[in-house]
Amino acid sequence: MTNLKLSMICGPKKPNATWASLDSKASECKHLSFALLPVVREAFEKSAKPHEKLIVEALETITELITLWDNADSTLTSDELSYSTLLGERFFMIYHDLNQWAADEGRSAFHAAHFTPSSRQSTSIQS
Repeated sequence: MTNLKLSMICGPKKPNATWASLDSKASECKHLSFALLPVVREAFEKSAKPHEKLIVEALETITELITLWDNADSTLTSDELSYSTLLGERFFMIYHDLNQWAADEGRSAFHAAHFTPSSRQSTSIQS
């Protein structure tokens, strides 16, 4: 992704009117966090608002996870898998807190998608 505009994510005149959504493939935008992280850190560095600190922490965590995966071989080592799991759990805990904050404030942000076992494709290995 080489060009990003606010209108690709939300309505520029009323950004909180609907859920923000970037219509792209994960492989196209996964490195967007590297560009956003210094901007968000600077924007929130003097903030005392807990949700803004959580935003920075979530972005730091997902960026660290992407770095781990980018630097790994095609199969994670046991240590990489453990650390990857830890980072994933940390990210989802932070995101849950941000989702709760947004709901409490009546904001259209940090939407949570819910998955059920029936929505996932399962495979089984027969011996």
